[in-house]
Amino acid sequence: MSINECVWSGPKCLRATPCLEKYYPEHQSLLRDSLRLGDADIKTLVSEARRITPNDSIDQITQIFIAISKYLEISNTGSAVQSLAECPIFPVVTGSFRSDFDSLYAAAGTDMWFIADRMYLKESFDSLVPLLAVHPEIVEKLSPFIDALELERRLLSKVAKGVSKTKGRVELHHDYTRSLRKKARCIAR
Repeated sequence: MSINECVWSGPKCLRATPCLEKYYPEHQSLLRDSLRLGDADIKTLVSEARRITPNDSIDQITQIFIAISKYLEISNTGSAVQSLAECPIFPVVTGSFRSDFDSLYAAAGTDMWFIADRMYLKESFDSLVPLLAVHPEIVEKLSPFIDALELERRLLSKVAKGVSKTKGRVELHHDYTRSLRKKARCIAR
């Protein structure tokens, strides 16, 4: 591995990119000053995200997404992550197998999957439609990443529409109606 593939420091979620600070803290002047080794940036995290595989844990994937979101908040350069839209890096649960996730999907693909950004939506749609295998509380932290990849169309809060339906017969309750009619003048005041 060459020095160009390393960084001085970075988030803990980096696995493929070595952070030399934890291995060689006494050589900071050589590595930082002489060899101009920099810290992890958004390009480092995008490179790390490209290396996501189905063997990775949901925690590892989530930490990468959170780190990308934090960098996007600071730098405000959403174009840096646009290339990730074509990569199958999003862990999706397609059934009720209760594993971490079933498969990885791309953001820009035509596959149908959604992001449960509210707990009640996750509970309502769990095992009915493919959902991003991330807890709704964490989805809130990922909003800069979601915005940068234009994934709003996959948010359940945006696409789910509630329709109330009455089931059964509607019958008038005569005693209750008579009681309300007697109180109508007081209610109207």
